[in-house]
Amino acid sequence: SASECICVDGYSGQNCDPCNPGEYSSGGAECQACQNNKWSTAGSATCDLCIAGYKLVANTCEVCPQGEYSDTPNNQNTCTPCADNKSTSGTASTSCDVCKPGYEHDGSGNCVDCPVGTYSGSESTTCTACGQYETTIGTGKTSPDDCVCNSGYYESSGQCFSCPDGQTSPVNGTCFSCPAGYYSETGTTCDQCAAGYEMVSEVCQACPTGKYNTLENARANISCSDCVNGNTNYGTGNAYCNHC
Repeated sequence: SASECICVDGYSGQNCDPCNPGEYSSGGAECQACQNNKWSTAGSATCDLCIAGYKLVANTCEVCPQGEYSDTPNNQNTCTPCADNKSTSGTASTSCDVCKPGYEHDGSGNCVDCPVGTYSGSESTTCTACGQYETTIGTGKTSPDDCVCNSGYYESSGQCFSCPDGQTSPVNGTCFSCPAGYYSETGTTCDQCAAGYEMVSEVCQACPTGKYNTLENARANISCSDCVNGNTNYGTGNAYCNHC
């Protein structure tokens, strides 16, 4: 009789409607929600899929590890590795929403190297700037330990200090005196002329006899001046004129 009829597996109710996605039924029972991170398509008798972010291993749904993802319910036994320097912010991910260490988002969703002077030590979307007076040697750095002292600075007890006037340093180096005729302000490179010199075609040349240049003028790229009022000097590279 009709009263003895039951719904086929995957269907339930007076009208034997199909179970919704994520549900199942068998033996005429009401539809039930899938458990243990499993999933089903509409009208299913069993939950034979895993929800997004999981993979099916020996009939068990296991999380996608960090750096891998699945974006739809599936019955695959592997998750998809992230590509193009991308990663995931954790496990059970449905997309690669962050970048690998050493990279950051460029505003278009692409992962590009952390620029010089920055680093990224974990999966993220932005790089972190090095400390004051610090930089990095190259791009794509992954640790604050990659930050070193800028040119014109030296390291002591984990901090960067400026080289004295007239000295400079390479990146991550020690201070040394500027070459003859050149000068540097505190914490800069030797790109200015010293007293008694003038900049000629981007080269510091000594003032000839009878001319002089103060440190202030030399640093301002002002040419050597003639000695006046009967004053003169001897030799080249003088910062002042002698009284006669």
